[in-house]
Amino acid sequence: MVGCFLFFSCGVPQGRLRISGTYESFKEGADFLIVSADGGLNNIDTLHIVGGEFDNMYDLHDDATYHIVYPDHSDLMLWAHSGDHIVIKESG
Repeated sequence: MVGCFLFFSCGVPQGRLRISGTYESFKEGADFLIVSADGGLNNIDTLHIVGGEFDNMYDLHDDATYHIVYPDHSDLMLWAHSGDHIVIKESG
């Protein structure tokens, strides 16, 4: 699993969730799955890495949990609230 630091900030409109981040070891062509079993997503989505970065915006009206699934099948669990901006930074 990739080590990560998470940062949470505000500034995203209510009813929306922004998840962005940097993965320097995945420069191009990497896709991570993102899933939510409790209403955060209607289906499986992907975080497409371009230049080591990604930036996705989702509709989110209630609290939800998300799992980012990495190519080695490990995952990162996120707890999200409407209006959150979650920033993920690879630590190594």
